[in-house]
Amino acid sequence: MMRIGAAAAAVGSLLAGVAARITNPHGVRNDEYGAPVWVCRDQRAPWPQLWALTRHYD
Repeated sequence: MMRIGAAAAAVGSLLAGVAARITNPHGVRNDEYGAPVWVCRDQRAPWPQLWALTRHYD
């Protein structure tokens, strides 16, 4: 599972860590620039709990 742009307080205890940060080759500083890409290597909670904390539709 990967989550992009979440704050550490929202997912840090459930996901393994930040794998990368979003950049682009043109240096455009948009809303996603610098956002963390979280990756789950060792699942620390059941899928329903992870999904409830990481989904959003905005």
